[in-house]
Amino acid sequence: KYTLTSLTNATSPVNGPQAGALIYNVGGAFSKGYYYWDGTKWNRLLVNSEMAQILNLRISGNGTSIIPAGTANNYVSFTTAQTQYINTLGTTNPNGTNITLPAGTYKADIFFDCSSTSTDITGEIAVNKHLYVVEAAIVNSSNALLTDLKTASDIADYGGTSSQGYSFSFIFQLPSQQAVKVLLKNGNGATVNSAKDTSQAGLSVNFYRMFQ
Repeated sequence: KYTLTSLTNATSPVNGPQAGALIYNVGGAFSKGYYYWDGTKWNRLLVNSEMAQILNLRISGNGTSIIPAGTANNYVSFTTAQTQYINTLGTTNPNGTNITLPAGTYKADIFFDCSSTSTDITGEIAVNKHLYVVEAAIVNSSNALLTDLKTASDIADYGGTSSQGYSFSFIFQLPSQQAVKVLLKNGNGATVNSAKDTSQAGLSVNFYRMFQ
């Protein structure tokens, strides 16, 4: 075990390393891990557990209810009956609102194509148009925010011709394995807070566990 201070130093911490020499760097200026000498420099070796990992949750198809009417907090339920999974995290796929994630730094992306089937014309922003507002965040199992609460808006028709699209991105850290939830709800300031169902691409939530 050594502490690398330069990737090209052929005398310290190892004097005259042979090509293929393998050491473990314990920290310092460079990431912890294994390094090999290629004859001119030390190169970082990656093991499977250190590669970027992903959990993708997708609810597709038209008409699956995601956000109920009103502005109350709403946590998306990813049941096995309606969710498609891509999971390289090694955790169990969620079957409800709780999503178990290992410790690490995450980038979470939410993409939501939806429609509002309400025919309420009260408060239209323009003829046959409503202002829709959606808020999103990542919370823990106790519903405390792990990220900021983000807001997006769209102007669209109402009823069967309503088509809206929202996207959100977050960065957060988990010091230990724990359950998180996806908060997705109607926000204040909209001209109508009707229920929202999946349409077109539906709902896709990606958790990227970034390389440390």
